[in-house]
Amino acid sequence: PQTYSYLEKVNMKLKAGLDQFVLFEIGKNHMKAFKAAELPQEFERIAAVFAGKDQLKNAASAYYQARNYLNQLLGALHVDSEKVSFEPMKSDENDQAATYYQVGRSANVLINGTLVGRIGEYKTSVRKALKLPVQCAGFELGLTAVSNHVASPTDSKHL
Repeated sequence: PQTYSYLEKVNMKLKAGLDQFVLFEIGKNHMKAFKAAELPQEFERIAAVFAGKDQLKNAASAYYQARNYLNQLLGALHVDSEKVSFEPMKSDENDQAATYYQVGRSANVLINGTLVGRIGEYKTSVRKALKLPVQCAGFELGLTAVSNHVASPTDSKHL
């Protein structure tokens, strides 16, 4: 699968002395599996990776750190948190985005039953290839899919 540029920067940030951090990336992703007029289809997406030095004591699971940032992002977009659910990923998922995540430590992100993205810790092979720490997890969301569930903020009370 293609390498996402934000994952390539994790090791560099750790070497620069950061103990833990989150990187976000917003942009277009091209997927050969989906074609429009014989060209790979473009998908608008937002992605993030949480990483921390492996020797940090009392650090929360990387998955839950990433999930906290995901929940904050969806809240800022006014997505109803009661409509958000997480469904464990299965080993037979063949979606390109799913190939990065460790089964048993990852989930599909659904809003109102619609798949909008993935979240999870990365496979050992991905961590080794990109020199990622064990304390590393991320998510990726399709912006079009998420935008279908964004509510406009309501002004229910004047202060």
